[in-house]
Amino acid sequence: MKFLKILFVTIFITLFTGGYLIDAKSDDEALIIKAYYPKDYNGYIYKAIPLMNNWPYGNHQEMVDICQIPEDILMCMSTEELFETVLYYPLNIDILFYDDVDFGYEIVKKYFNGLNELIRRDNCNTVGIKYLLHHLECEFDAAQKVIINKLITCPPMLSIINTKSELSMRVDNSYPMMFMQIFTNEDPNGLYSYGEVTVVDTEKGGHMNGEHMGAKELWKYSDNSVRIWARDDYSNDAKAKLNERVQQTYNMNHVTGYGPSSKYNCHSYAWFSQTNCNYWIASFNATGYNLVDLQNVSIGDKAVFYNTYGNSVTSSSTYSHSAVVDTIIHGSATNPTNVTNLYVRSKWGPFGVYRHTLSNCPYFYTNGYPCDILYFH
Repeated sequence: MKFLKILFVTIFITLFTGGYLIDAKSDDEALIIKAYYPKDYNGYIYKAIPLMNNWPYGNHQEMVDICQIPEDILMCMSTEELFETVLYYPLNIDILFYDDVDFGYEIVKKYFNGLNELIRRDNCNTVGIKYLLHHLECEFDAAQKVIINKLITCPPMLSIINTKSELSMRVDNSYPMMFMQIFTNEDPNGLYSYGEVTVVDTEKGGHMNGEHMGAKELWKYSDNSVRIWARDDYSNDAKAKLNERVQQTYNMNHVTGYGPSSKYNCHSYAWFSQTNCNYWIASFNATGYNLVDLQNVSIGDKAVFYNTYGNSVTSSSTYSHSAVVDTIIHGSATNPTNVTNLYVRSKWGPFGVYRHTLSNCPYFYTNGYPCDILYFH
């Protein structure tokens, strides 16, 4: 079932329990940089990283641009330096904001020149294997593991990067003590994927397929074993990690009552219901809605982000995100009726629902071009 691919990766994913979550209370940029990069880091030092004063909060395009590696430096970097640089790309988190992490990886690959160059290197696989063998104790985060899984084709590496995940499913008197990571896999018979499809309708009567999704987490138990805990949704511990990373990268807190959840996605929130958030919807149905331009948009309309890469939207264009219009921003006193911007509310993959401008989200800027946004009334 194609929906089961959503959010699932073929490896155990450590979701922000290690890696480079930074103490947001620190205003010393030297300490921020020190906390971000590992001690033995030999890659490119980015011009800006989250929490630094020059990190361009509020505009995804500017975030992407400031993280590009200057071409003269990029061409002189060894594959070893470049591999490490890509693992610590400040916007790797963007991979996880999509319904399908494979799609998220392809999007990030289009707009990050470091990853583009790395995949062209003939020795990328060999260098990657060597790097991992020297970093077996490193706690890579979720986005880093997606990249590793894409760049390294040697099957044994999947077990190498999971050496810490010794699973025990025996039943005894031990109890869960500490959240470690979210467990996901692509197996249709996975431990906690409902896989049940229900037909749900938009307010205009358009039919859509909605799927029940659950959450799986790895917890350390009182007997020091690490076990899978199947849950109806993410635990508070997991949600806290997700929230912290978004707050650091995008300086944004989720809408109250709409925190991280595995139960529903952006299309479900925008097209089905903002209150009955229990389905994951892979594609929306705009039957009964009319297309309007920005100047005629109304609160409650749907905004859909299309990846056109500078071309016009056609019937074959792919879309990556849906949102609900929340606030309409008009122009100056001399032109008060002109709509200049919008605030929308949208669900970001497994993360929460956020209220944001059109450009302040990971779906706005892809492959050197702002996305095209169509509005449905």
